[in-house]
Amino acid sequence: MKFNLKLVQNKKIFFIITAVIIVAGLLSMVLRGFYWDVDFRGGTEITYTIASDKPASELLKEVEDTARGALEEIGSDRNLINIVRSAGDGIVIRSLELSKTEIAAIDTALKIHFNDPVAPVYTMEALKEEFAALSGAAEEKADDAETEANADEAADATVAEDAEAEVETEAETKPETEEKADENAVELVVRTGVDSVGESVSKDLRSSAIISTVIAVALMLLYITIRFQFSSALAAVVCLCHDIFIVLAAYSIFQIPVSSNVIAVMLTILGYSINATIIIFDRVRENVKIMQNDSFEEKVNVSVNQTIMRSINTTITTLLTIGLIYILGVQSIKEFALPLIVGILAGLYSSVCLAGSLWTVFKGKNTKVK
Repeated sequence: MKFNLKLVQNKKIFFIITAVIIVAGLLSMVLRGFYWDVDFRGGTEITYTIASDKPASELLKEVEDTARGALEEIGSDRNLINIVRSAGDGIVIRSLELSKTEIAAIDTALKIHFNDPVAPVYTMEALKEEFAALSGAAEEKADDAETEANADEAADATVAEDAEAEVETEAETKPETEEKADENAVELVVRTGVDSVGESVSKDLRSSAIISTVIAVALMLLYITIRFQFSSALAAVVCLCHDIFIVLAAYSIFQIPVSSNVIAVMLTILGYSINATIIIFDRVRENVKIMQNDSFEEKVNVSVNQTIMRSINTTITTLLTIGLIYILGVQSIKEFALPLIVGILAGLYSSVCLAGSLWTVFKGKNTKVK
């Protein structure tokens, strides 16, 4: 499919659209701020070992739903941020700082949910109800014996004593059953540790995120300068900064927890976006040799139109995979996939609508293209 869109000629329109998006993102960052995860804010990590043959994704989903429900049940305002499977098949629940009561509620909920004892678990309330029912049955049995058989008082007493003995036996055996069931439940769900994430660790992670992103951008600037020219490298870096900003705005607008995953998201977006931009710049370099009588602006516009379908197809293919991960994944996976989806769309927009136009702006009258 051939396109003949005047993308470069109408660059002012895309610059205005970009400016509006940036202003909206800045407003969200100022008014709503960011929802910092345990990694950046400090909090609590609870590790469990759960005996289950269920698939990892299903098990994580059940743990997440059960733990969230436990906190809601006791009226806690804590939101579980992240639930992951760690090395050794452990389940790690990561949240803002939890009290002993909140941890105990999660423990109880998980043990109840994954409990599968041979005998049923009896509560004191259930025992009292059954005791009352058996007592009533004993009295009724005694009355029937007296009316129908005209039995003497000794026979009535014997029936009552048998009924009471039955009640006592039931009451004595059921607590033992309950105790055995509880022991079985403890074996299925074991809390192996509770750790706290301090602020010093959070500061180190923030520094790592910033440093890794800056180094990646600097290396890309150097690479594109060597391969093309400085004006094209500057245009590419501006587009990368645009993509990073859009992802950060998405974190603020959708209140996605900012965790250590943000480092992986940023570096992935940088690599994806720069790849799409270099494809366009390569086509520009080819067309400079072919379209010698056309202006540089026209050469860039033709190059963008020639590669736009490739960029769209690549983006759609990537989004299909990440979209399914977002739909089918647990909450922690969704918190990674959503900003990635936003970043990929931002990368498509910046590569197609901004990169070439910015190159023409930064290039000025310089006609040399390597």
